[in-house]
Amino acid sequence: MQRETTTTKTPMDNTDRLHRGKKEKSSSPKEFVLQKCPGLIRERPAGVFSFPVFASDFCEKLLEEGKHFERSGMPIGRPNTMNDNGLLLFDLGFYETFLDVLLAKHVAPVSKALYGDLDPYEVCDDDSEIGCESKRRNYKNAPGASSLAHHRSFLVRYEPGTSCGPKDVDLAYHRDDSEITLNVNLGGAFEGGDLLFGGLSTDTATNAHTSLNPVFHKPTVGVLHRGSQVRP
Repeated sequence: MQRETTTTKTPMDNTDRLHRGKKEKSSSPKEFVLQKCPGLIRERPAGVFSFPVFASDFCEKLLEEGKHFERSGMPIGRPNTMNDNGLLLFDLGFYETFLDVLLAKHVAPVSKALYGDLDPYEVCDDDSEIGCESKRRNYKNAPGASSLAHHRSFLVRYEPGTSCGPKDVDLAYHRDDSEITLNVNLGGAFEGGDLLFGGLSTDTATNAHTSLNPVFHKPTVGVLHRGSQVRP
């Protein structure tokens, strides 16, 4: 294993600005983040955020570590029931010194700022019971977004082909078994591969799951969304 893989700094190392921002006046943490990071965080469609996560050289090293592990002959734990072409980063020993830290110091604070005000399980810090009740009724809530503590992290690879072959070429329309999902493009030469987002799994609007919003997946960039945001 390359030692640098778990120590390389990333664009998300500036997340401490979010902690300092709590001392400033703002109508909401989400608005503060978007104001302080103009051009860095993009929200499109609503509730889906894109921003730089890793440096390109780090992505290359991480991909190489994955390929090296596949060539090693070690048992490979598959990511989930929908993907066969990938591996769990736990098997590479990346949790304690890398991914646990990434979650605690970067992903969790960002998720709390962007989704926490819609978390029905968040403890209200004011005397407004009306405000609390409003959060619980909001159908676009993000349960658990303000208290992320666990993760299941993996690499997956999609290749050109047909759905009847052994390769992963696409996914069925689904929601994730998570409060929040961070999907990072580690790079590679390819065409297509856009992420398509429908509504939340709780959406009952007529066009919620017939009109899909594409998000072009750029290398080094992460796409953050609710686990309940349905997509193929």
